[in-house]
Amino acid sequence: CRSRWRALRLCIQAKLEASKLQIKPQERAHVLRQALDEVMKVGAKKIALWDRLGGEVGVKAVAKEFLATTLKNPKANFLRDGKFDPDLWKSLNYPAHLDAYSKAPRKVPIWIVSGDHDFLGITLLSAQLYWRLCQIQPKQVELRVVDGDHEWMVWRDTLPDALRYMDEQCARGG
Repeated sequence: CRSRWRALRLCIQAKLEASKLQIKPQERAHVLRQALDEVMKVGAKKIALWDRLGGEVGVKAVAKEFLATTLKNPKANFLRDGKFDPDLWKSLNYPAHLDAYSKAPRKVPIWIVSGDHDFLGITLLSAQLYWRLCQIQPKQVELRVVDGDHEWMVWRDTLPDALRYMDEQCARGG
């Protein structure tokens, strides 16, 4: 079993390296999806997603690559000419899309987390988003407010629970 995990970890590392060679973001995403497909093959034994991704080390690698890829996407980068563009942020952020989402036939399980000392005021926004989503999909949304700021430590500490939640939702077909 240990050799299988080592092989999986090497496969994921190879896919992460291969994704860096791709020029277009969609090509990088495709290679990263192949890495996830390899992880899911192992999932037939009901191993938690956190563990299938290789624990904290594997999740950090996937998250780092995801951020590097998405920051190059103009729809994920809210800077224009090096300055934050509030109109672009507003047009692409979730409130502008909740009405259409509520009418869509498929709902996505959502895990929301915020630090209680978030300097951006996201704690209140998280609670408001949770309330709106409870009206749309009451059994497919979770909110956690934990001690912390808008920082990696908050996400690092809550990511295992979030991945377990998503894994359970996916297993139920939710």
